[in-house]
Amino acid sequence: MSLRRRVLTGMLTNATNPKGIVFMVAVLPQFMTDTRPLWSQLLVMAVTLIAADTVVMTGYAASASALRRWMRSERARRNQNRVFGGLLMLVGTGLFFVKRGGQHAA
Repeated sequence: MSLRRRVLTGMLTNATNPKGIVFMVAVLPQFMTDTRPLWSQLLVMAVTLIAADTVVMTGYAASASALRRWMRSERARRNQNRVFGGLLMLVGTGLFFVKRGGQHAA
C-alpha cells in the first residue's frame, strides 16, 4: 500500500472514530473563547492534536516494531497469553468482591 493511501486510511479511520468525536465535543469547547476568531482557535487546536497524536502513534509503532521480533516465537505467545490471562482473572476476581453503591451487607 502506498504512503498516501496509508495516510488517507489513517485519517479517515481517526476522523470517524466515535471516541475521538466524543473527545472533541466534550473537551475542546472548554478552550474556546469569544474574544478570538474561531478559525484561529480551531487551527491551533488541530495543530496541537495532530502533533500530539503523531508523537504518540509513532511511539506505539516504534514499540511494536521493537517487540515484534520477540513476540514471534510460540514460547513468547504462550507467555503473553499466560500473563494477560492471569491479569484478566485478577481483575475479574477483584470485581467479584466489589460492593455496588446502594447495596448494604446484612
